[in-house]
Amino acid sequence: MTTTPASVDPSAAVPAQQVAGMRWLAAGTRHPEATWRTWARGDAALVPAGITFAVIRAPEPVGRAAFSELRQHGLGLIGPVLANHSLRVIEFFVPIIPSVWMGEDAVRLDGGRESTRMVKCPPLTRRAGGRDWLHPPRALPGQPVVLTDPHRLAAALALSRSRLRRAGYPVAS
Repeated sequence: MTTTPASVDPSAAVPAQQVAGMRWLAAGTRHPEATWRTWARGDAALVPAGITFAVIRAPEPVGRAAFSELRQHGLGLIGPVLANHSLRVIEFFVPIIPSVWMGEDAVRLDGGRESTRMVKCPPLTRRAGGRDWLHPPRALPGQPVVLTDPHRLAAALALSRSRLRRAGYPVAS
């Protein structure tokens, strides 16, 4: 089932699960309707980390390899994932839980409504603000959005670093 709400690019039909995921994301902002208008213009919107999710930011080669590793175990286990081309990092949306060691090269972003820990989220259908979705947010209407399990992510990051190191890439521990 697809739907094309007025606040999403009218030329693109997107799955209802992704629209529900974006509604969840917008609901975490101070002004959800303004967030939708920003996406409708094709721009990235700032969403605070730490209210309903945290973000794990990993260097691009490690993050892409970890994303690939997670995909091998099923897309149902992966939450929203952004490619941040400006910083050359991959950003994984995870639940807010006590810290899990992600490695020296990974950064955890979280905070609250007053936090400066903001994540620029592009619209579903295009790159904006130097970012695009590798895996967009998704949820069944009325259900919570799927977030990446931080323990699975930590394991995927560790495995990816190990494989990259063996292949001769310089990566942190």
